[in-house]
Parts: sequence; C-alpha cells; structure tokens
Amino acid sequence: MTRKNTLLTVLLFVGLINTSFSQFKSITENRNIKLGGFLCLDAANFNQDEGLDTQFGTLQNSGGYEVRLAAFHMSGNLYENIDFKLFTGFYTDKANVIEAYVTLKELPVIGNFRIGKIREPMRIEALTSRKHLTFLERSLPISFFPIFNEGAMVFNSFFNNRLHVQTSYFKGNSSYDNVVTNESSITSRMTGHVISKLENNHVWHIGVSHRYRTDTEHIYKISSDPEAHLSPVKYLNTGLITDVSHINYFAGETAYNYRNWQLQAEYLSSQLNRNLSENLQFSSYYAQVSCFVTGEEKRFNKNMYFYGAISPKENFS
Repeated sequence: MTRKNTLLTVLLFVGLINTSFSQFKSITENRNIKLGGFLCLDAANFNQDEGLDTQFGTLQNSGGYEVRLAAFHMSGNLYENIDFKLFTGFYTDKANVIEAYVTLKELPVIGNFRIGKIREPMRIEALTSRKHLTFLERSLPISFFPIFNEGAMVFNSFFNNRLHVQTSYFKGNSSYDNVVTNESSITSRMTGHVISKLENNHVWHIGVSHRYRTDTEHIYKISSDPEAHLSPVKYLNTGLITDVSHINYFAGETAYNYRNWQLQAEYLSSQLNRNLSENLQFSSYYAQVSCFVTGEEKRFNKNMYFYGAISPKENFS
C-alpha cells in the first residue's frame, strides 16, 4: 500500500467513527490542540428540461456518485492569545491546503490579527464550514469569487460582541480559461445583532460588506454549477470578460434565529468598471428558511458571526 493510500485509509476510518466529525484533544497548561477529519460523499440523480437541450445539448449522464472530499484538520490555541488552523483536503485527483493561518489575539487597538490562507470576510455561507451548511450546496453568490485567499486580516468586536468589524488585504493568483492572473483585493465587513438574546437563541443579525478587486490581466469570469456539484453542465457562464479596470462588490446579509427556526438571506452585486468598454453589473440573492423538527438549534459563532456545529439534543441510541 502506498503512503497516499495509507493516509486516505486513515482519514476514511476517522470519518466512519463519526459521520460528521471526530477529534482528538491534547490539553496541557499552555496548549489546546485538536485533530480531526471528515469524509464527504456525494450521490445525485437529475434531469434537464427539454428547453435546455437545444442550448446546452443533451445530458451525457443523469447523476452519479463521488468521494467529494476527504479532509484532515488541526487547530488549537497557544498561551491564550495565539490560535492556529491547518485544513488539508484530499480529492480524487489532488491534495490541497484549503486553509492555514495563525491569529494573534487581544492586541491593543486592532483587537486580532490573522495571516495565512483564510476566508475573505464576505458572504455568510462562505464563512460557514461545509459541514454546517443548511443545504448540500452553497447558494449562487459563492460563485462570484473564491472562498479562501492568501492575505491578512484584522478584526475586533465592540459593545459586548454585538458589533463586529473585519478588514483584510489579499493577494494571490487565479486562473480564468487557462489565463493566470495576479489579483489583489481589499475586503471589509461590518455586522451587528439587532436582537441578541443568546440564552434562548433569539438573534437577529444584519451585516454589510465591500470588496475592491484588481488584477494584472484585466479579466474576469463567473461560472457556476446549478447548485449540484455532480452536474456535467455549468448553466451560468459569462465567458471571459476583458478590459476590466477594477471590480466593486457590495453585499448585504441578514439572519434571524428563534429557537429551532432560522431564516437567512443575502444579496451580492459585482460592478465591473472597464477602461474602454461598457461597464457591467451582475447580482445574485437567495433566501432560505429551516426548522429542526427534533428541537436542535443553529447558533452563531460568537467570534466571527458564522454558524458552528449543531449539537444533538439526544444521542441516537
């Protein structure tokens, strides 16, 4: 058995112990380290409206099955004011460092400083782990730019954690139709709780965010699966847009929790400013409602205002 196969076997074993999450803790006076992993399996069966056959062609397959992701992660705290995370994903054809950062906490004035490959502070569903999403796939706004990027971020909270501010700078490479470009972005987000009764999970959250993006090749593209990862067709595809000077993204978000009920909605607009060509604008939005019929509650993470794990009220057995 090769080393890669051995590692995948270990990850599969860890994922089977607990279908969603399994972790090992090593705790000493100045260290808290968590190790874990999970396995994502996808199966789907779908069909295409006849009206789309002419435009996109007949579907070559109507679904399938895949091992979407086998993941290993390590996180923890050092000396109470440093935390870190390493999140590595293994796919069918490659391995990739998805997230890796170090955070200095409780700094004067700025509060917290994080550096590495991190989530850009924009879009609720981008700031929520795939393990804790309400639905199988993230909604359309996720297709406008990547979730993770290399950069640095400062963030802080005020008024007893009712107001939270994040601002960040990112720089990295992206590929559009095999054209590699060097991108820079400045992303900021401000969120707050209009209602904050955390003891009975009665919370109304609102937020706004902005992203300014430039790149060396002056290009941009949006393409998206129809919220089904196994789909062989991307029905939404702008093609390669050229002559892009810079892009402004604006987003608004809201989420309302009352015990085991939850409502969430977001709107995202991207405004493409071009040098000699006509300016363009794209927008997307969604709204979703969910309820846990067995009484569990979906709660905000107190630090970054995104959703964390859901604890079962009773063991299955």
